[in-house]
Amino acid sequence: MFLNHISALTIILVLLSLSHSLFHSFFPLEIDNVSANDSRSQLKVCMILWRGETNAEKGFKEELSRLVANTRTLQFDTFNCEQKVDNLVTYIRNDLTKKISSCNYIYTYGTTVSTKIQEALKLLSGSTSGSTDKIKVKQLVIIVTDPVSAGLTKSMSDSGPNMFISSNTVPISLQIEKARQVVPFKKLAILFNSKELNSNFVKNEVDKIKAKFSFETMELRLKPEESYLKDILKNLKEGNPKADAVFIPPDSFITSKSAMIIEELNSAKIPIITAVEEMITKGALMGTVASYSLLGELLAKAVKKDLDGHTTSPNPVLKDEGASLKVNADTAKLFGIKYP
Repeated sequence: MFLNHISALTIILVLLSLSHSLFHSFFPLEIDNVSANDSRSQLKVCMILWRGETNAEKGFKEELSRLVANTRTLQFDTFNCEQKVDNLVTYIRNDLTKKISSCNYIYTYGTTVSTKIQEALKLLSGSTSGSTDKIKVKQLVIIVTDPVSAGLTKSMSDSGPNMFISSNTVPISLQIEKARQVVPFKKLAILFNSKELNSNFVKNEVDKIKAKFSFETMELRLKPEESYLKDILKNLKEGNPKADAVFIPPDSFITSKSAMIIEELNSAKIPIITAVEEMITKGALMGTVASYSLLGELLAKAVKKDLDGHTTSPNPVLKDEGASLKVNADTAKLFGIKYP
């Protein structure tokens, strides 16, 4: 079913490519970024979200509002895909070309949304080389763990002239090292969604370092279905497999089910190590995580620099350089763990 969705999206993108010349005839301003000089009274950001508003969006909107308060009337046009590829397909087919005519920037959350919107923008701009250089509307990408593997950029050192990326990546070796200071696990179960690029990337990175830290991993391959997740959690509680801790990579489906996951694993006294700050707030034991709010703020600052004509080249991927270990104090007490 998932592959059928992607195939449908690919067909739509091809049709967009074939029709881009006609598109330009009828909508000559559609893919021109509205410059600071041409639109001093209004700044409009189209936001395409995967699972609704997160702390990343809150941080972005609050910081951008603060930065342009004296010079701009700020407007956000938000669409929520509700974690459904069908909804993203419909948006690209029916709304994208209309929305970008009035938007200064297009904000895209997560790997699925960001890569598909990038493809659509390339086709609409008439790019034949796959380069983003011909794209005039600037894309703001946030919460993509590995933007290089996702094909969004060729290098973490330069996002290109028409894209700003704020990545939630934190070195896996640092996450594991910090976690083992709290729970010196030997058997680590990894709950991951095999259809999610971020989830697969993190799982593969953990596999690469397990020999260095002398622990073994057990893969809990998840389908994005609640019934499937419930079965996995039931098995974990029954000791199948017997894990010292469970590692949870960044994944929108898993994060949306975090309340159930945390309740079940905490009740079974199975520590959760997560790469998502939101889960720690909700009760997961710990994680060395990037601040989503800060990543949003960094992206807002990049927009302000761009509006002021101060964008640097190269344009590096933005990251939370101060990512640190966070421990939920209540959960640590539940587990009898003492940590400063």
